[in-house]
Amino acid sequence: MNTCFVQFGEWGGPYRTVRADDIKETECSPSPYAQGYGPKIPMPYMVKVGGEFGDRWRRVYCAQYGNACSTYIKVNGVDTIVDIQIGVLI
Repeated sequence: MNTCFVQFGEWGGPYRTVRADDIKETECSPSPYAQGYGPKIPMPYMVKVGGEFGDRWRRVYCAQYGNACSTYIKVNGVDTIVDIQIGVLI
């Protein structure tokens, strides 16, 4: 079972963590950056976040500048942290 948690708030916190309504794997375009590092690399996931943030699917992106990346979605123009757990039962 795939789960996703979204942390709303400014960078550095405090955050309000909510569980996403749904998550799905989709095809996406390849990384637009030749070296594979960059601020907005599309990931093969989409997250559905409802409630006050609009009930719609949002593409997950990652910011990668080294060996690890930070995944996020855009909500009302703000980068919002996303924690995706694949194959984890909760």
